[in-house]
Amino acid sequence: GQGGAGWPVDGLGLHGYDTFHGNGLRFQWRDEDGEVEGYVSWKDIEKELGVLILTGEYQPETPRIDELAMDGLREDDKVIDAEYKEVEPEEAESEIDDYAIPDEPESYASNRDYVSAKGMSPQEAADEDRMVTQAEYGAEIEAETTEKDPSELQYITPIDYAKRIAELDEDLRDAAEILVTDCSCYTPFRAFLMDVVQSDFAFMPNKLDLIRDIALGTDNAERKAYSNNKYGLVEYSIRSGYVKISYKNRNGVRKEGALDWRELYEILSYMVKQPFYCGEDQKRYYQETKQKADRDKMNPVYKRFFDIEDSVKANRLETRERATANGWETKIDENGHVISDDAVQKKYNFHYNLWEMEKGGAKTRYQWNMDAIRTLKQIESENRLATPEEQKVLSKFVGWGGLSQAFDEENAGWSKEYAELKDLLSDEEYSAARATVNNAFYTSPEIAMCMNSALVQFGFRGGNVLEPSMGIGNFFGSMPAPMQRSKLYGVSLTAFQEELTKQLYQNANISITGFENTTYR
Repeated sequence: GQGGAGWPVDGLGLHGYDTFHGNGLRFQWRDEDGEVEGYVSWKDIEKELGVLILTGEYQPETPRIDELAMDGLREDDKVIDAEYKEVEPEEAESEIDDYAIPDEPESYASNRDYVSAKGMSPQEAADEDRMVTQAEYGAEIEAETTEKDPSELQYITPIDYAKRIAELDEDLRDAAEILVTDCSCYTPFRAFLMDVVQSDFAFMPNKLDLIRDIALGTDNAERKAYSNNKYGLVEYSIRSGYVKISYKNRNGVRKEGALDWRELYEILSYMVKQPFYCGEDQKRYYQETKQKADRDKMNPVYKRFFDIEDSVKANRLETRERATANGWETKIDENGHVISDDAVQKKYNFHYNLWEMEKGGAKTRYQWNMDAIRTLKQIESENRLATPEEQKVLSKFVGWGGLSQAFDEENAGWSKEYAELKDLLSDEEYSAARATVNNAFYTSPEIAMCMNSALVQFGFRGGNVLEPSMGIGNFFGSMPAPMQRSKLYGVSLTAFQEELTKQLYQNANISITGFENTTYR
């Protein structure tokens, strides 16, 4: 550990926690059954904090510097403007109070007792510790050990578990599929496992705990399971941190492999989609069990899952009610989902995410244009504002400057597109679109982002921003955070551009006229 705290609980001795080698928190406590120890990764802690923040149950964030008004000072400006002084580091005193958990080996006697009770060799204990650490903290460790360039923004690349499973030894993967489909530790619970995988109300750590506890039982003790693949006996050693698999491969050679619970979940999530996975009778019996009022008589893992779902649903309903109190008039179902489009919509300015930018050839860009036109027509027919998802579709409109083929009646390779475009647009709209082929200039969001970033570096942090020939508004959509409080003014030449940009930048002031006719000051 790297420090922690502890406190006594009446009749149960010392409780406490410490940071587990920088990878999370280790909790130690006593209950009626004796000393207990558990671990929570920083990723799980991050998710729990996120829920508290979203539901307003966490302390409010302090204002960031880039959120300050340009003509005002915040209360702690005196701290920001204070004179910098070198401070000699003070040597920390190695005091341990009465309730702290010391870093001495004696504080981990329970670990030694566990190893002794299992009859494990030092190597087996080390292997299990490694697998548990990888299962709980693998992503964080990989991200932490990545060499970082301090001059660049850092992004944590998530682990692609689907790719990891696809690259597994094929016979090992088959053995894992047999475990979740045919082994007696899972076959009675197929309908439950389907529900867990498909649930929108349980976080990944919850799901991993549930599929582990179904296999291990309430005592969480190591369990053996057996089955057969095409080549012989398969033996499974199911443990709290991972599953060890001994199997024969297609060459008749006995091999060993191991999967952590996140990897096994990836395999399970694929298998539950197969039509043969669970019979209708089992599904029906499970649904009847789920509707029972007395959960105390259920399988405790079932009860925990249903309680988790109820808690998340309640949180979402509360969050939605707060949103309603802030100006949204939404109707919601019992799960917290919006069931009506009668909301008084809030206005949003679209913003590009660079990592979501797509590239495409001429026909792909043509299709983006057509999707944007159809979406815009649908929105206007319903006399409403575009949703954020619809704004993404509209933002892909790239104009007609590089797509003259779509207007060429003689081009056999574009005959389908030519007919489709003529059918979608009115004569006036078609003529206006065709006229832009020779005079349209397209500035990509990537270029616009660079130019906006340069303005920030020059010291611009917000104000009035005018786009005198805005096209589809990529300069507005690529503004970095410090500029996004600006008042936006745009000028378009065509009615279509005006309609499109007003849906993308709903808080902007956009006019359809020549710039020479505007009265902006």
